Amino acid sequence: MTKKRHFSQEEKYTILMSAKDIGVDKAAEIADLHYTTVYGWRGGLEAMGKDAYLAYKPSRPGRGVKHITEKQEKEILDGWGKNPGYGLGQVRNQLRRQGITISIVTVRKILSGNKGLWQSAWCCV
Repeated sequence: MTKKRHFSQEEKYTILMSAKDIGVDKAAEIADLHYTTVYGWRGGLEAMGKDAYLAYKPSRPGRGVKHITEKQEKEILDGWGKNPGYGLGQVRNQLRRQGITISIVTVRKILSGNKGLWQSAWCCV
């Protein structure tokens, strides 16, 4: 087993059908999976039935797309505008004191994206 990947429901079903013919261990080996994964999929197929199993969309939790509100952007630009000598961490800390939680990466993106207001000290060396 090398890299993790997500299989579509159709791919899972194909692997399960081949497991009926050649066995779970061999099908798992061919698909580069652990055999317990195939057994888990088989349990899901038996519980749901073919149509429901193929239509099932598993949840893929994660951060998703980060949305920055106009208020957050304005606060960052205002905070840096009042103290142009501040670095990214100092701008973020000023915002945290005001109750606005935001990452340094977001502060960098906003400041460098707005007419290049901020540049790293390393850029000009």
